[in-house]
Amino acid sequence: MNLDSIEGEKIPIIPSKGYLGSVGNLYKLAKNCSSEARSQLAQEIGSILEADITARESEMVADVLIDLLAEVKKNVRKALAVKLSLLDHAPLRLILELANDEIDVAGPILKTSPVLGDFDLMYIVKAQGSEYWKAIAARKKLSAQVIEMLAETKDVETALTLLENKEIILSDNTMVILSDLAQEQEIVAIPLLSREEMSKNLAQKLYKFVGEEVKRHITDHYNFEESEVHEFVEQVVEESVKETVIPDDCKPEKYMMEAACVAREKGLLNVKMMIDMLRRGHTRSFVAQLSTYTGIDTDVIVQIIMQNNGQGLALIAKAFKFDKQDFISLFMLTAKFWKDGQFIHPDDVRKALKYYEKATRELALEIIRPRITH
Repeated sequence: MNLDSIEGEKIPIIPSKGYLGSVGNLYKLAKNCSSEARSQLAQEIGSILEADITARESEMVADVLIDLLAEVKKNVRKALAVKLSLLDHAPLRLILELANDEIDVAGPILKTSPVLGDFDLMYIVKAQGSEYWKAIAARKKLSAQVIEMLAETKDVETALTLLENKEIILSDNTMVILSDLAQEQEIVAIPLLSREEMSKNLAQKLYKFVGEEVKRHITDHYNFEESEVHEFVEQVVEESVKETVIPDDCKPEKYMMEAACVAREKGLLNVKMMIDMLRRGHTRSFVAQLSTYTGIDTDVIVQIIMQNNGQGLALIAKAFKFDKQDFISLFMLTAKFWKDGQFIHPDDVRKALKYYEKATRELALEIIRPRITH
């Protein structure tokens, strides 16, 4: 590379169809922290990159500017990133250097630069974190493959940015991925339901996982008939009480059922008694008591408490007005039915608690009532 000399230092020269001049002035501007110097530096670099230069000269320019970036402060790099993000022919190496800088610098490049291709964006998604994903999700042009990769991060802010980006089209598979996320992160549900790509079928599947406000949004915007809403409720019932092989050590004997009935008649049968029965390890007596208390068949009770998501137990708790702490105690004490003695993870408790908090008593009663047999 050609060199020039300024104050005893060797400074590279950028050639172009003869000579574009020494970059010594660029280095001087880079060391000047004033806003005027930053603006002039960005302007001069932009002019160099917009010039009609050969591929080899473009690579030389990239070498010089990457070397320059290592010496300048973040506010200067940020100003350069804003300028370079608008150029169609900026050297890719230079753009990648800025795209992997601190997010304040990388943001404009990730959101706007036309130089970045799918493979570049996918590499950055793999190599960087959520702030970079969110910036990429705001691009006006994104391929289906990059969009799907962003959705698969399961990052809420990235998902919301994708859903708010009206310039892109979300594939069916991406909509399914985001719908799965909305089941756990309800904040994603409304913007997801507002997308044109949202199908009635997918909205129907989402219905049973969300709270009352989102349910109202779904019924208001997707023209569901009352019969369809009841159909959704029935789907919840079916998923809450699946056919299960009932373990022998869970089936209460006749005398246990009789004892539970006596306790109920004396006004002694309550949730505190049932929790105490579980704590003492009397599983079959607990099943007998909960069955007697709710009027639900013992086999169905066992099917419900063997669920690993706590959904059926949450519906019982809401229908019969068990408070939150009692529900958590029941869920944790019945975990042995599906945990095989393993430690219950806090995430399991959080998921079960979401079901409890989302369900209204009216909905819980509607689902539970057909299961009451005595």
